[in-house]
Amino acid sequence: MDNTHEFDEQLIDSACHSLITKLQPLEDTRLKARKRRSKFWLIVLAVLVVAGAAFYTHVILYNNSDASTYWIFGGVFALVIIIILHAIFVSKYFTTFQKGVKEQVIKSLITTLLPESKYLPDHHVSMQEYNNSLLYKTGYDRYNGKNLVEGIVDKTAIRFSELHTEYKTETRSKNGGKQTQWHTIFQGIFMVADPNKNFEGRTYILPDTSERLLGNLGKWFQKNIGDSRGQVVYMENPEFEKKFAVYATDPVEARYLITPKLQERLLSLSKHVGGAEIRVSFVSGKLYLTISRATGLFNIDSSLSLLDVKTLKYYARDLTDMMSIVHILDLNTRIWTKE
Repeated sequence: MDNTHEFDEQLIDSACHSLITKLQPLEDTRLKARKRRSKFWLIVLAVLVVAGAAFYTHVILYNNSDASTYWIFGGVFALVIIIILHAIFVSKYFTTFQKGVKEQVIKSLITTLLPESKYLPDHHVSMQEYNNSLLYKTGYDRYNGKNLVEGIVDKTAIRFSELHTEYKTETRSKNGGKQTQWHTIFQGIFMVADPNKNFEGRTYILPDTSERLLGNLGKWFQKNIGDSRGQVVYMENPEFEKKFAVYATDPVEARYLITPKLQERLLSLSKHVGGAEIRVSFVSGKLYLTISRATGLFNIDSSLSLLDVKTLKYYARDLTDMMSIVHILDLNTRIWTKE
């Protein structure tokens, strides 16, 4: 996403500067973890150089083929030892650092910038919410996610998290063995918002892949075959029509929901997220929105100093991006207000 947010930059600066004064112990942990990692790999490199020289002398130089088997087993054993030692002397320090960033940095920024907020790093949007959105028709066999955030942006309640849904296929090889392959259905950010609008039907805004690939033929398929989610509904904006396809159980209601202004705002959102695939549905009084992307939320970078305001703004960026969606889509404008 780009860096344009409808935000009070002074609030972000103030939150970051206030937080920095409390982060010296965590910064010390970061430096210690990186120092331990550097020392560990220097030692491993030195051992590998010595082992390589010994292997060359005993096996290559003297053509001792009998010794090569022992060296192979020794190499495998050494690899296992390296993995174990890395977990003991390096990984646990980075795990402590990452946990500290989530608890002391990300949670603090969310609490400050998002009113009435809750941050649950090990939770995600529920299966029920994913199923209710009806945005993906393929059944899933694996459902994972993390970094659940809940809060209120002005008047709009939102919740979002990383999410990754997959289905599996199983094939038999020639020797009778079973091979399992996993296929991604959705990977990215899943958001649920309460737009505070009443709507009885179900409306979907989906990527218009058929028209982009097949042109007028794709448009014919849309009109005559449609989608099990409802009837195809054409909109006034030609650019919107090229990018999205709208299906609805109530076309009249869909046109009230997807106003010309909202069409423009969805195009703006598409640019805001760098052209990533966007899907939206209005179902049972909720707005569901997905943004496909491979990178997760609040990715921790141990190379960045926690005593630099730019680092804290980096950790706040995913939150401000998601909050800005409420402004881009104008969800705080109260039309058809619920009783």
